[in-house]
Amino acid sequence: MLVKTLSTCLARLCLLGAALVGALSCTVPPWDRMVVAEKADAYEITVPVSHVQMSVPKAGFVPVRNPPGAADSARYFYLADQANHIYISGWFEPASRFPGVKSLWSEQVQDLHRRGLPQPQSSAFLTLGEWEAVSYELVVPELSGHDCHIRAHHLQGETWIDLHLSALAANSCEEGRAPLAALLKSIRITEKSS
Repeated sequence: MLVKTLSTCLARLCLLGAALVGALSCTVPPWDRMVVAEKADAYEITVPVSHVQMSVPKAGFVPVRNPPGAADSARYFYLADQANHIYISGWFEPASRFPGVKSLWSEQVQDLHRRGLPQPQSSAFLTLGEWEAVSYELVVPELSGHDCHIRAHHLQGETWIDLHLSALAANSCEEGRAPLAALLKSIRITEKSS
């Protein structure tokens, strides 16, 4: 009986130890977490380990807590302007991970297909200021209007910034992409001071 009790206790301790090790290994150090700092007229966004920071005009944007999408990444952020139906999200990653706009776009389209999601329509590669981008539309029958998107990429200071901008437009994606392109051009990337 004593052996069985000790065995049960030992098993429970092993499970607890495994859980603690798992929890510790999943903990992201603070220097590798996205930081979104609200300033008077902008959000300053960075990862402390990065050499750059990004400034997004505040306009009607607010940070979204528990965002949809890739929220499981500690380097992910999400801002929403609910009144104007404009959304911006993104990641800061090491520049060495960037495969190029066309290669990444091909992977993303394949991923949408694998997951049974709507396929992008009217996609076009473009350069908007310092950003290499692809614009596209998703046809989502449940939405009234046009679901317009720009995926934009910028490399600076050994950092790859991957942005996803989206808007709902009543008449066309040309109408919906105009404020997205203007927003993207208004975003500033600066080197951090040492």
